[in-house]
Amino acid sequence: MTGKHVVVCTKHRGVFFGLLHEENGSTLTLKDAQMCVAWDKSAHGVLGLSKKGPNKRCRISPAAMSLKLYGVIAVIECTEDAVKAWKREPWS
Repeated sequence: MTGKHVVVCTKHRGVFFGLLHEENGSTLTLKDAQMCVAWDKSAHGVLGLSKKGPNKRCRISPAAMSLKLYGVIAVIECTEDAVKAWKREPWS
């Protein structure tokens, strides 16, 4: 999925979004990476975050240029609608 926008879950319960740049086992690098600090049940969990994206009841961080993640347990490809929603950086 290198070069695609993804939602990533880590074993430490982190949920992140970004452009998958590099993957090496359970370590990967995201470009333009954001963190989902909190999401409302209306977002329908991490799979909802990858399909519809975060809504106005979520808390999404601004983007970091690059982020290396360790202990990755899931990488989920995002829809175009989800990408647009993440880039709005909702914070409620």
